Amino acid sequence: MRRCGIIILLFLITFTATWMAGAAPTPVANTKHNLSTSGTGTIKSTGAGTSEICVFCHTPHSALTGSDASLRPLWNRNMSTALYTVYTSDVLSQLGGGTYPAAESPATGAHVKTRICLSCHDGTIALGSLVNMPSGVSTIPMQGTGADYKMPQTAAGYVGIDLRDDHPVAIKYVSGSGPGQDPELRGLITGNKIWLYDSTAVKTQNTTGTGYVECTSCHNAHDNQYGNFLVDSNSQSGICASCHNKTGFTLSIHDVSSLSYAPPNGTGSGVLGSTVGEVKCMDCHFPHKAGVTATAPTTPNPGMGMYLLSFQEEGSCFNNPNDRWGTAGSAGVCHGSTATGINAGKRNVESETGKTYAHHVKNYTNIHKATEGKDYNPNGWLGSTPWHVECQDCHNPHTAGGVLHSIGLNTISAVSATLSPLYGAGGARMSSWPLAWTAPLSTNFTYIEPLGAVNNVSTVADKEYEVCFKCHSSFAWGAGAPPTSPSLGAAMTDQAKEFNPGNASFHPVGGTNANTAGTYTGGWNSGTQTMYCSDCHTRNGGISPQGPHGSSEKFILSYAYTDSIGAKTDPVQPSTDLCFTCHDVSTYLSGPETPAGTGTGFRNDAYNLHTRHKSLATSSPSSLYAYRCVNCHTRIPHGYKNKAMIVLGTDGADVTTYAAGGSAKISSATLPASPPYGNAEIDNCTTGGGISGTGCHQ
Repeated sequence: MRRCGIIILLFLITFTATWMAGAAPTPVANTKHNLSTSGTGTIKSTGAGTSEICVFCHTPHSALTGSDASLRPLWNRNMSTALYTVYTSDVLSQLGGGTYPAAESPATGAHVKTRICLSCHDGTIALGSLVNMPSGVSTIPMQGTGADYKMPQTAAGYVGIDLRDDHPVAIKYVSGSGPGQDPELRGLITGNKIWLYDSTAVKTQNTTGTGYVECTSCHNAHDNQYGNFLVDSNSQSGICASCHNKTGFTLSIHDVSSLSYAPPNGTGSGVLGSTVGEVKCMDCHFPHKAGVTATAPTTPNPGMGMYLLSFQEEGSCFNNPNDRWGTAGSAGVCHGSTATGINAGKRNVESETGKTYAHHVKNYTNIHKATEGKDYNPNGWLGSTPWHVECQDCHNPHTAGGVLHSIGLNTISAVSATLSPLYGAGGARMSSWPLAWTAPLSTNFTYIEPLGAVNNVSTVADKEYEVCFKCHSSFAWGAGAPPTSPSLGAAMTDQAKEFNPGNASFHPVGGTNANTAGTYTGGWNSGTQTMYCSDCHTRNGGISPQGPHGSSEKFILSYAYTDSIGAKTDPVQPSTDLCFTCHDVSTYLSGPETPAGTGTGFRNDAYNLHTRHKSLATSSPSSLYAYRCVNCHTRIPHGYKNKAMIVLGTDGADVTTYAAGGSAKISSATLPASPPYGNAEIDNCTTGGGISGTGCHQ
C-alpha cells in the first residue's frame, strides 16, 4: 500500500510540475507508455501481468544502482549492454573541416538520458525486465510482442541498435562557421523546451560546444500532448527549426508552397501543417526509421538513413507509393506519378525519369553524397565518385524555387529573387575558357558546392550549363575515358569544348554569339540572347515539367531530331524537327527559294540554297537525295570549329564523331592553316563518298 502511495505521489509531482509550467499534459495512463493491463496501446501487459503503470520505469525502493544512478530517477529497468552503431553522414564527417565531433556511443559516458530510452526502444531487453518486480510477479507477459516480450521491429517506437537511420543522439551541439562547427545550427536554441545535457548529463541549454543532444532533448516520456512524446509542438516543423537553420531555405518552394499537405502530428487529431510550406522540414525528413521501403514501412533501414530522408533517396521526392503518412498526407502534392490537383502534370517528374531516354534517377542506391565534389579529383569527377545521376545532383531541395526560366537567358541568378528550381545547386564553372575547340584542362574548371552543404558557401551555380557540365564535360572524366551515351551510341562528347564561346560556331549557351544569321521564331533572335540547355533537352512536346528529366525522343529532346543522312528515297528533314522550334521553317525548309530578307548566307544570288535543296529533293526524289540538316552540319549541334557548324572532309578525327554516318559530305574548303576556323568559307560542295557512295556535286 505504501509503495502504491509513493508511486501516485511521484506521478502527481510530475503532473503538477508540468501544469505549473503552463502546459496541458496527457497523463501517462492515457499514452502508449502505459504498459500495464490498463494500457490502450497494442503493446501492454496481459491479464497475468501487472496493473501498475509507473513500475515499468520507476520504483520507490531497490532501484537500479550504479555510477550514474542519481541521474536515473529511481530507475527500475535493466539497462541494455548492446553495442550501438551511431548516425553518420558525409556532411557530418566533413563539417568544420572534418573536425566536427562525431556521435558517441550511447552505451557509455554521460548519455544516460538516451540509454534509459533505449532500454525499451532498442528491442534487446524484454519490456518487463525490471529490477524490482511488482509484488507476487516474477515474469510480466506482454501482448503485441514476440515470445521474448521485447519490442518488435514492426512497432512504431522500435529504434534498434543500429542508429544510422535515426536523428543523431549522444552528439555535441556545436554551432558556428569555424573549425569543428556547424554553420547551419542556431547559436541560440529557440524556445524553452528543448534541452541539451552537459558532460555529467545535467540539463542545460544554449551552451553550444559543451551540450549533448540526447533522446530527452526532443522527447518527454511522461507527456504525449504534442504527439510522439515530443517536448513541444512540431507544427510547421517547429522543433526542427528550433535548432536547424538551413541556408537558403526561406522563400524556397518547400518553404512557401501553398499546395495542400496535412500529415498528422502524432496526437491522432492534429496535423503538422495544412500545406507543403507550413509542414516544411517534415515534408521530406523523418527523425526515426528514415529510408524505409514501401514493402516494409515500419522496418528500420539503417543503410539508407543518411540525411534522415523520409524514404530511399528519390522516394522522398516522389513520395509514391511510399507515402509514410497514409491518405492523410496526400502524396499527390509531391513529384511522383500520382501528382494531383492544379498543375499536377508539372510536378510529375517520376514518370519522365522512367522514359527510354532520361536521367534514370531510380537506378542507384546509396551512391550520391551531398559533399561528393568537395575534394574534386583533378583526374576527373569519375575518378573518385561512382557515376550516377540523382535528383540532388541537379537540385538543392533546401533552396530550390518553382519559377521556370525565361527565353533568351542562361542564368539562374537572374531569377533567384523568385528562385529557380536549380538555385543553390552544385556544378562545375569554367574559371577560364580554353582556346577554341580545345578540351579544357582540370585547371579550367572550378567546382561549385551546393549551397549550405558543408561550408555555407555563398558562391552558387548561376548558369544552368554549370550544373550540366558537372557530368557532361571533361570535368567528369578528366584524362580518362568518357562514359557511353545511350542516344549517341558512342562515347559522350565534351560539351565544354563544344559550347566554348571562342569556337567559330556554337549555340549561345556559354555566352552570346554574334556570328549568327537567318531568321528565328518563338521569341528568339540572333546575336543578343543566350540559351539554357533545357531549351532543347526537356520533356517531349516541350511542356512541363521543364528540364531534362526524360523524353521519348533521343538525347532527352523536346522534339525528334533527325541525326542520320538517309538514303535517296528517304524523307527529307521533317518540318516538325527540333531545329524548327527556333529556326524559322520557312527560311530553311518550306518557304520559296527566293524570299527577301531571310538572313541566311547560304545563297546563290537570288536563290536561298537551304530551300533549294529541299525543293529539288521533293520534286525528283528518285534521282536526288533526302537532304537533311546533318548532310552538311554537325550531328551534335552544340558547337563546332567551323563556321555554321559545317563538317568538312578535312576535319580529321572529328569527322568520325561529328559527321552523320561518320563521313563528311563536304570535302573541300578554303581554311586558315590552323584553328580557329571562324572565317572559313565553303569553296565547293563536292563530295568523295557522298550518300550511298554516289556523291552529291561531283
